[in-house]
Amino acid sequence: MKLNIVPASTGVTWARAGIRTFFRQPLAFTGLFFMFMAALSVVAIVPVVGGLLALVLVPAATVGFMAATEQAAAGRFPMPTILAVGFRRG
Repeated sequence: MKLNIVPASTGVTWARAGIRTFFRQPLAFTGLFFMFMAALSVVAIVPVVGGLLALVLVPAATVGFMAATEQAAAGRFPMPTILAVGFRRG
């Protein structure tokens, strides 16, 4: 892998694009975030394995949020089931 050196303005452009994408579907992203946090809290309550299971869920949910962002950028409303996309095979 080669490090790609870019000007700082590239980061600002990237952040602005992310904020614009969020504001295309702010209710959907906010709802997905709180649903994920609620699910993570419930899983973390389970004794012994809850903490470990919660740690396993975070990367999969991150993939789900990336898929939700892709849908919002395409003009579609991301549904709650999109968070499970990280667990699907393919």
